[in-house]
Amino acid sequence: MKKITACIAALLLAVFSLSAQASADPTDAFYELVERWEMMGIINTQPPLRPYPLKLIEEILTNVIQSENENEAALAKDCYARIYKRPYRVRVDGEGNVRFAKDDADKINYQIIPGLHIFGDFAFPKFLTAGYKLGVVATNDTSLDSVPGGVVQPYFFKDAISLKGFEAFWDVDASFAFNYENFYVQAGVNHSSFGPFYNDSAIISPNAKHTANFSLLFNGKKVSYTQAMFGLSAASPVPYVSPLDQMMLASSGAQPQTTLFSKKFLSIHSLNAQIFKWLSASFYETVIYGDRFEPAYMIPVPYMITQGLLGFDDNIFMGINFSVRPIKNLEWSNDFYIDDIELSQLLKFNFDTKLRGTFQSSIKYVFSDISWLDMLRINYTMVTPYMYAHCQKITNPVTGALTIAPLTAINYQEYTTAGEPLGLALSPNTEQVSLSLSVTPVKWVKVTGRGSYSRHGNVNESLSPIEMIEYLNAPEGYFTTDGTIHNHQNYFRLGNPLYDSYVPSAWDKFGFVSQDTLMHTFKAGADVDFVTPDTKFGRLSLSVGYTFEYIINYGVDKPIFNGNGGKYNFSTDLSEEQFLKEVEKAMLDVQQALADWRANLTNRTNHYITVTLKYEW
Repeated sequence: MKKITACIAALLLAVFSLSAQASADPTDAFYELVERWEMMGIINTQPPLRPYPLKLIEEILTNVIQSENENEAALAKDCYARIYKRPYRVRVDGEGNVRFAKDDADKINYQIIPGLHIFGDFAFPKFLTAGYKLGVVATNDTSLDSVPGGVVQPYFFKDAISLKGFEAFWDVDASFAFNYENFYVQAGVNHSSFGPFYNDSAIISPNAKHTANFSLLFNGKKVSYTQAMFGLSAASPVPYVSPLDQMMLASSGAQPQTTLFSKKFLSIHSLNAQIFKWLSASFYETVIYGDRFEPAYMIPVPYMITQGLLGFDDNIFMGINFSVRPIKNLEWSNDFYIDDIELSQLLKFNFDTKLRGTFQSSIKYVFSDISWLDMLRINYTMVTPYMYAHCQKITNPVTGALTIAPLTAINYQEYTTAGEPLGLALSPNTEQVSLSLSVTPVKWVKVTGRGSYSRHGNVNESLSPIEMIEYLNAPEGYFTTDGTIHNHQNYFRLGNPLYDSYVPSAWDKFGFVSQDTLMHTFKAGADVDFVTPDTKFGRLSLSVGYTFEYIINYGVDKPIFNGNGGKYNFSTDLSEEQFLKEVEKAMLDVQQALADWRANLTNRTNHYITVTLKYEW
C-alpha cells in the first residue's frame, strides 16, 4: 500500500490540491450560503451538525430556488449544478504559503501543498445518498510555521510517505446517509462542525482532525433533534515516565507512549427550536470518555442524569445558544459552552470563582440590496482558563480508589483528538475580537478584508507561591505549565493526598486574563478570490491572501516551571527554622523561574502570503 501511495504522490509534485463536497465536508461553500439564507429569512435555522445528508442539502437548495428572491435563487441554482452536475469530479490545485519574519534575524518559511482528488455526491435509488473525497496531498513542511497562528491543516496524518523532501498523506472524506421523510441516519469518516459558528466552532471545529462518526437527525419545520457519536484518537501528551509512573501505569494497564490509541469517544445530543421567525435557540450536551464504549450515551436523556445513575466519571459539558434576527439580514448569534461552573457563588454575585467554558458572540449583516457588498461580521470569543483541559483518572493500585493519573497516561477525557484541539484553536485564558467585510466588485471576484486582536495569559503566572513551589519541586517535565489545553488543574503524586486533589487557585478562582504578563496579537489582512464560471471545460479558481501579524510577548505559552526533581525537603521531621529556610530557598527559585520565563519573551512581526490555484472538472 505504501508503494502505491508513493507512486501517486510522485505524480503530484508538479500540481496542487485541496477540495470539498457538500455532504462529506463542512467547509464546502454551500454552508456559507446556508448561513446567508438563514439570516435573510429565506429558510429556517438548520440543524447544528454539519455536513448535512445530501437529501437535506437538496431540500434547502430547492426551497431557495423556489423563493421569490431572484438573486439568491440564482446562487442556489449555481450551487445545485455544482453538486449534482455529475457523481464525480476531479480537482487539481495547490497552495503555497510563505512567512517573512522580523525578529532577531530575518527568517523566511515556505510551504508547498500539492495534491489530486476525485470527489462527488450521489444518490442511490430511494433513500440512500453518499458523498466522498479520495486523494493525496503532499507538503514540504508540516510545522505550520508558514501560516498565521490559529490556522490548521487537518489533512496531515501520521504515517506519511517521504518523497525527496516532501511528505505525502491520504486525504479522504466519506459520508453515507439513509433518509425517510424528516428522519436521517448518517455515518462517515470526515471532518465535522457543530453549532451556530460553522467555520470556527467551540464544540466541534471543521479544522479538527477527521473522525469516524455516526448520527441520527430529526428535522421538523420548527424543531430538530440531533444525536451523534464520534470516534476520537487518545494520546499521552507527556513522554516523561518516572518510576512511580511506571508502577501506576503497569497496574492500570496503560502504556506510556506518545502515540495514538483507540477507544476514545465524544457523544453529543442537541434539541433545537425555531421559536419565532426572528428567534432560534438550542440546548445541547457533550461527553468525552474512553477506554470503553458506552451505549447509554445514545439514549436521549440528559447526560448528567445518565452519568449519575450509572456511576460514570466522564468529562461532561453542556451549552445553550440562540440567534436573534431583529430585522431582515441582521443576526446576533451567541453560544455558551460550559465545562464547570460554581452556581452558588455566581448567585451571590461572586464572579471570581470557578467558571470553565467558552463564549462566542457574533453580529452579522448581509448586504442583499447592495450588489457589490456581501457580508459584515464582528465576532467576540473568550476561552476561560483550564477550559478543554482535563486529567485522566485511573484506579490507585494501593488503595483501589479512583485517583488522578500522571500526565504520561493515555488521556481519554481531554478535549482533543490525536492530542490536538477538537474545538477552538485558541488556548485557554484567551479572548479575541475579530472583524471581516467581504465584497463582490464583479460577479466572479470576492474580496475579504479582516482584522483581529487577541490577548492571552499563562494562568500559572498567577498561582499562589506554594502552588508554584509544588510545580517546581516535581520531577522534570512531570506537570505541564504552559497554559495550553494540556495544562489541567490537578496535582498528583502517589501516596501523597495533597497531590490527589485540585490546585486550589485553579479550582476556586476565575483568573481570566488577569496575569501580569499577557501576549497581545494583532492581525490584519485581505483575501482575493477569483472563480470562473463552471463550463464543460471545468472551473478555474485563484486565491491570493496576505496577513500582517504583530505579537507582543511571544512565548507566553511556554512552560514556566519545568520541575527540579524534588530539590526541596519539606519533611515533617524538619524544625520550624529548617522548614522556613527550605521555603525561602524554594521561593528564590520560583522567582528565578518566572524571571527566566519573562526574559525569553519577545515581540514578533510576521508577514504571511498565501496563493492557491485550483482546476476542477
